[in-house]
Amino acid sequence: MTTHIISNLQELSNFEFEIPNLSLDHIKFDRPNSILLHEENSKIRNMLSIWFDPQIKEFKDKKVAYIGHIHVENEDILLKLINEAKAYIKNKGYNYVISPMDGSTWKKYRLVVDGDKTIPPFYLEPLTPDYFVKGFVDSGFKPISTYYSTLVTPSSESLAKIDEITANLAKYNITIDNIQNFLHDKQKFINDIYHLTINGFEGNYLYSPLSIQEFSVMYMPLLEKLDPKYFVVAVHEGKIIGYLLNYPNYNEMMTGKINTFVLKTLTVDSKYAGKKIGTLFYHMASKLALQDGFTNVIHSLMQEDNYSLKISHKMGAKNIRKYQVFGCDL
Repeated sequence: MTTHIISNLQELSNFEFEIPNLSLDHIKFDRPNSILLHEENSKIRNMLSIWFDPQIKEFKDKKVAYIGHIHVENEDILLKLINEAKAYIKNKGYNYVISPMDGSTWKKYRLVVDGDKTIPPFYLEPLTPDYFVKGFVDSGFKPISTYYSTLVTPSSESLAKIDEITANLAKYNITIDNIQNFLHDKQKFINDIYHLTINGFEGNYLYSPLSIQEFSVMYMPLLEKLDPKYFVVAVHEGKIIGYLLNYPNYNEMMTGKINTFVLKTLTVDSKYAGKKIGTLFYHMASKLALQDGFTNVIHSLMQEDNYSLKISHKMGAKNIRKYQVFGCDL
């Protein structure tokens, strides 16, 4: 087995890959600084990517690198690749590694560390093999951030809560709508959502900047795919000040019936904090689920200390999956 380390993404075309579901276009879009490739019998079957100097506000006293794009066949190879990557990163003068992280929290990150195995993975949920956790711990990593997804049965109690909050919002001329009335200019809509998302997410742990161009490439295809009625916005004097993004759990299509509705993400302009728009959005997800006959709602990927998890639990949701990001001193 031979290890190659490349820093020019064009060199990827020099290798033959035998990694299931690997997209080299996706790898290139994420722009890693270096890539470790394991070649065996003239084919690449295992790899990971490295990013240096992520633009994050945390760990200012350390020189940080990320490890992501981890594609390995088993735990032994995982340990070998991670240790090779750590040695390479340390040799470059860096002293702290965060993983798994495909360049930023805008991309794929987190390990699945625990959960209800009777509930299959939902659409767009990050997936990692069980042995990843042991491999990371054995190579010296420790958890630095924890997230949960929860499951709740939609209840008609949400309807009364929606009426209560919307009546109060009306006093401030804030209304709730879906995006249908804003799609006559999709690029403007994406631009407005981009600025709102940056405003809402910039305080998140391990946040890093994202350009409008990258945001458009990432979210325009999702916008095209999703049913507009599941994309809810809060509007003040014609301006979108918050949004709620939901979708059916398309992973259940193979069972013949989709029973689960997924609350993917929401954000509210910080100027409107305290008006319970976030709470309203959680209940709106239940209302939409009830209207279309979904029997379960998943509140996805909430950080452990985020208020959204408290709202979810207050609605009676139970934890179904636990995820973590790991860090390691070098």
